[in-house]
Amino acid sequence: MNIKTIIEAISIAANPAATFRYGWKAFQNLKADKEATFPLHYLDFPIKGNISLKQSGLIERIYPLTILFAGKTKLDDTPAQHDTVIATMRAESTKFIQKAQENANVHFIRDIRETEVINIFDLNMSGIILELSLVPFPDDTCS
Repeated sequence: MNIKTIIEAISIAANPAATFRYGWKAFQNLKADKEATFPLHYLDFPIKGNISLKQSGLIERIYPLTILFAGKTKLDDTPAQHDTVIATMRAESTKFIQKAQENANVHFIRDIRETEVINIFDLNMSGIILELSLVPFPDDTCS
């Protein structure tokens, strides 16, 4: 199972009603404009892997990932309205982290950071950008 498939499965487990997408930031903007189904979980591309070679011969792959959890907002929304959307997306992010910890393909996650965003992209979305490092089990052939 590749890393994108693992993340998509975690996204669906966290919120089956959310729309999962994957691509470059510019592509995210275009896709959001056309598809605009919220909440939106967007995995940033490209996915890079850091390889760690253990003394035992084990090859460990560590994937630093960036995922946007976004809800629809309007250009003239008040700070309180944005805060409501951000709070909802923080709950989405938290649920994603919990489901990642429960996923059978995930060994562990670490280096977790969240950034609040307001009116990101032309579509006016607010929410949370989640950055984390995910380590799948060594037997997995992530790409």
